[in-house]
Amino acid sequence: MPGSFQTMPTITRAADGTTRLGVWEPGNGTRYTAIAVPWHDSSQRSWNQLGSVRKGWLVVTGSGRAYLLQEHIVLLPGYVGEKFGYNINDAYFVALLINELLRGPQAPV
Repeated sequence: MPGSFQTMPTITRAADGTTRLGVWEPGNGTRYTAIAVPWHDSSQRSWNQLGSVRKGWLVVTGSGRAYLLQEHIVLLPGYVGEKFGYNINDAYFVALLINELLRGPQAPV
């Protein structure tokens, strides 16, 4: 099987606990990546295609698409596929990656 096999994504947190990078090669021949940066906008205005979130995360995936996600969220594959542009097969793995990426305490902003 190409690439290394990982049962769970590898999550790297910046030294100050803010930015998080996730990488996962689940063994299906694809490498999935995502990065999350803490987001805080007291105005909660709309950022067009990014969405509208008061406190949460700005997430960018390997598809090149970005979306604002609420602070405490559990993502399903259908939602990930729609927002980040993945087919349902890849969306399953990307949803698991992002869920693992956002687990734990919110980084201070």
